[in-house]
Amino acid sequence: MTNLPGPADHQGLGPPPPLFQIGRRRQLGGGKPGRHWLLLIVAALVALVVSNVGMGLYADLLWFRSLGYGDIYLKRVTVQLVLFFLGAGIFLVFFWGNVVLARRSLGRIADAVPLAQRLNASPVALRVIAVALSAFLAITFGGAAGGRWQTFLLWFEGRSFGTSDAQFGRDAGFYVFTLPALHFIQGWILGVLVITLLATLALYASATRLERGVPMAPPRGAKTHLSLLVVAGLLLFAFRHWLAPFDFQLRPSGEVFGVGYVDDHARIPIQYALVVLAVLAALVTLVSIRRRSVALPVGVIGVWLFASIVVANAYPALLQRLVVEPDEFSRERPYIVHNIEATRRAFQLDNIVEQLYPAEPRLTRAELDAGSATIADIRLWDPRVIRDTYSELQALRPLYTFNDVDVDRYDLGGSDGRRQVMLSARELTYQRLPIDARGWVNRHLQFTHGYGIVMSPVNAVTATGQPQLLVQDIPLRGVLKVDRPEIYFGELTDTYAIVNTKEQEFDHPEGSNNVYTTYQAESGVALSSIWRRLTYAWEFADPNILISGAMTPESRVLYRRNVRERVAEIAPFLGLDRDPYLVVAEGKLYWMVDAYTTTDRYPSSRHSSGGYNYIRNSVKVTVDAYTGETTLYLFDQEDPIAAAWAQIFPDLLRSLDTMPPALREHLRYPEGLFRPQAAMYLTYHMTDPRVFYNREDLWVIPVEKLRDVDIAVEPYYVTLRLPGFAQPEFVLILPFTAANRNNAVALLAARSDGANYGKTLALRFPTSDLIPGPRQVEARIDQDDLVSQQLTLWNQAGSVVLRGNLLLVPVGKSYIYVEPLYLQAASLPFPELRRVIVIANGKIAMEPTLEEALLVIFGERAASPPAGAGIGATPVATPTPGTPPPAGTARPTVTAVPGATPEGIAALVRAANAAYDRAQERLRHGDLAGYQREIDEVARLLQQLSALAR
Repeated sequence: MTNLPGPADHQGLGPPPPLFQIGRRRQLGGGKPGRHWLLLIVAALVALVVSNVGMGLYADLLWFRSLGYGDIYLKRVTVQLVLFFLGAGIFLVFFWGNVVLARRSLGRIADAVPLAQRLNASPVALRVIAVALSAFLAITFGGAAGGRWQTFLLWFEGRSFGTSDAQFGRDAGFYVFTLPALHFIQGWILGVLVITLLATLALYASATRLERGVPMAPPRGAKTHLSLLVVAGLLLFAFRHWLAPFDFQLRPSGEVFGVGYVDDHARIPIQYALVVLAVLAALVTLVSIRRRSVALPVGVIGVWLFASIVVANAYPALLQRLVVEPDEFSRERPYIVHNIEATRRAFQLDNIVEQLYPAEPRLTRAELDAGSATIADIRLWDPRVIRDTYSELQALRPLYTFNDVDVDRYDLGGSDGRRQVMLSARELTYQRLPIDARGWVNRHLQFTHGYGIVMSPVNAVTATGQPQLLVQDIPLRGVLKVDRPEIYFGELTDTYAIVNTKEQEFDHPEGSNNVYTTYQAESGVALSSIWRRLTYAWEFADPNILISGAMTPESRVLYRRNVRERVAEIAPFLGLDRDPYLVVAEGKLYWMVDAYTTTDRYPSSRHSSGGYNYIRNSVKVTVDAYTGETTLYLFDQEDPIAAAWAQIFPDLLRSLDTMPPALREHLRYPEGLFRPQAAMYLTYHMTDPRVFYNREDLWVIPVEKLRDVDIAVEPYYVTLRLPGFAQPEFVLILPFTAANRNNAVALLAARSDGANYGKTLALRFPTSDLIPGPRQVEARIDQDDLVSQQLTLWNQAGSVVLRGNLLLVPVGKSYIYVEPLYLQAASLPFPELRRVIVIANGKIAMEPTLEEALLVIFGERAASPPAGAGIGATPVATPTPGTPPPAGTARPTVTAVPGATPEGIAALVRAANAAYDRAQERLRHGDLAGYQREIDEVARLLQQLSALAR
């Protein structure tokens, strides 16, 4: 039998030459091919991340350049990249330097028993893990440094506030600009040090075990290396203890904000003692490197830790309990004074001029006549209510909507002169398109913009209880000329639009037809190349931008069209008011946005509910509603934070002198500043430390009724003549009541006109008299027999009564309260002004007009009897639709309207509901023309019903 050759004898020929040998690893499918696939996957991931970041940076650069802010963006990105690479580089150098040093210290041990063998791991896997972990940590620490670009820029460019804290004598700029940077640097370095210490400790620990389990003594240099890292850490903690006393100025302590008695006498001395202990521990550790025993440094470090954890908490608690609480006011008095002074500076409460206002209970006819300018412009329309009325009267197409209503003043010329008005933008939102009509072309190429505005006086009402429109309809008509009514940039535009494509844009409806247009400005980013189209297809994750045949070389993409988002992207260091408001100037529509500089690091100042303890309205921003041109104006040149940003970006913030006069006329004191000031003034009007400590004169914001729900009174813009001044002004006011009581105690007013802009006035009522507050007035309204009877009647037969703003208006040496009442059908949000309630001279009057109510108050006419129930109220003549009477026109003579019977009313209600249902059905099927016809029918029927409601 022939023996078959075995695998080892190769038929006596010996092993094959090396060239023809096949390695076992390749035969088993492992080795280099797996490594190649791993490297390929890693490379692909890196390329994807780099491409995504690169595309985003390029798209942002194009967008900033389209606005003329390319250099600002490049500077910002450059600073971020420098900080990122600097942070990542420092980490890698320090981390790998210590790793290499540790590996060299291992010396013979590392050569005899490789790390992979000691850890029972693959050398390739170990290297991949080490590199990946190092890269991840470098990116993390680099990203942390790059993300603090604002902190570092303010540190470099920050300047003096001109005020010093009472505890340390440090300028407030140290706390706002320098201290945040020092804290970040200390924390960042400590993080790098801890990661490095753990890595080197792990390396040294891995060298103390062999395959047979016999431990090996650590290498000679391990102790020195680790001790030096511990010394560095102790010195960093010493630096943190040195910074800690300044932090006590930024947080509450007992009854005050900022340093208190316990801080001053316990916590701050302990922190300085901890500085000494940490430095001593570092020195002892350094000296003990040459000694075999580590007992001494461990003991000193233990003492430091004990003092940091136990003593630093126990001793202040004992001092508070045994020394402060038995005599708190006398102990805390100087610190309360510091807190009051700092908070009043930080919120500009020290600029409020306090004036005693008599608030006499009786208003004379002479005072009423002298205050005719105030009475003539009292706001009767509530912005929260009139928006629904605008929507029913002026939306015109289901695509349009009104986001909110703003209050402003305009010089209308002629006999009207300067009037206080309400204004709202007719914006377009694709969400109102039928679902099956929300395709890409409709959303981004055709339905790209809103159209025009609606404007009405704050106090004018038509015979049917609707606002008297000064600017209305599509195309626009009215008292103001608007050459560019298109609204491409607004409060609701949250999608991108591409203009100048082969698809024409829907501009506005005209009857049953549509008018189309083409964008005329050079705004946005030109999609003039395939590369740019690819960039934005990537940016928006939308391939249609790349493949659509509607694109032309002249196409442009408009994005970040929401005005707040737009400003926030340009200046992320500014806080923005939540209510941009629209302005008509020079035939164009502009959005005005109030911007704020804030910080939570002003020493000894109390923090607001927004988390900051310092605020300034430092910047005014305008955004062209058609072009999107965004301009930032430096408004408060005395604010050190704004001045620092102006120094950092000298081409970003323009001088206020360059703002067109037509826009400057519409600057107003913003609610975003007024609200936190008012909230702080509730407590910090008390400047006497004992009164402040005892909360003897604490105020609160009163409540009023809106839609039968009690809510806090909101600040409201009114035009009135402030006591002691000759001319009526546009002011923002808010009443205050005493805590735990409902009587009014003061009225805070912020002025907005001309040279008086920014001046604030507090009218303080006499403490000897009980001035009724809004809650008490609302209760009196509810308890009045005639009013309650009327409200009961109106809340029947499918109607709902809405109560508007309750306004406290000073007139002469007295005051009046005014509250409008609106009526709407329960099935349709279409409020109409039906009555005006006036409370003055201890009387209540509810009449169709403010003038009539005042006549009743003064006994010059009899009170009107309650109107009929529900929507079938006392009828009046119905004016011709679209031709409201001019301001000041008397109401038409009351005449009967056919159909004012229960049966006729019910028939009209059924017809209106049926038309509304048909309109909704047509909308669901995308029949916009049919929808409009049915809505017009609803409006016609509602006009008939409105006539019956009077």
